[in-house]
This record gives sequence, structure tokens and C-alpha cells, in this order.
Amino acid sequence: MRGFRLNGWQRLGIILSVVWIPIGFVWASKHFGPPDQLLEWPFAKFCYEQQGKQPTPNYARCDADAQKWYSDQFELRQIEIADAERLPPWFAFVPIPIVWLLVFLIVWIVRWVRRGFQAVS
Repeated sequence: MRGFRLNGWQRLGIILSVVWIPIGFVWASKHFGPPDQLLEWPFAKFCYEQQGKQPTPNYARCDADAQKWYSDQFELRQIEIADAERLPPWFAFVPIPIVWLLVFLIVWIVRWVRRGFQAVS
């Protein structure tokens, strides 16, 4: 009894699909992951310099602005972390069926065109 057999290209496709899962997961984790640290407040130095030029500097305003900016950045970072945790599984698994369907479609089209060029007997 002859069972279901896969040809060499199908076997290669299965191997590449299995290899893609950890590679895609790790790549997406590193590529789309959030930054490791909060960004520095870009205007902090400028604010302190400008307040230093004033006759009565108000550094508390710079500190309050910086604190608000850091808290906003912290909230954005929490969103980035949540997104970064959801994305890698999608990136690892979704391309596999899409690529398989595209390859089968291309093979079907090539065979269909070839049949059109064969002489009718």
C-alpha cells in the first residue's frame, strides 16, 4: 500500500516553514521591540539654559515640564511594550500559509500555461 508521499519541493517547504518560525519570532522581537530606555527630554537643556539667563530663574517650571514629558513617555512605552509582545507570533506564523498559497498558485499557473503549449493529440 502506497501512502501519501511528498515530493522534494514540498519537503523543502515544510523544513523552511519550521525553520522560519523561530527566526521570524526572534527577528520581529528585535526589530519591532520597544527601545530599551526612555528618551531624554530634548528641551531640558534648552529650558535650563534659557531660565539661567533670566534675572530670576524658574527651574521648577523646567522640572514640571520634564516630569510631564517623562510620564507621557512612560505611557507611550507601555503601549509599545504591549504591541511588541503581540507582534512576533503574528510575524512568525502568518507568512507561512500566505507563502504556501502563493507558491501553489504559481505552480498551478505555470502548469496551466505549459498545458496550453502542448500539442493536442
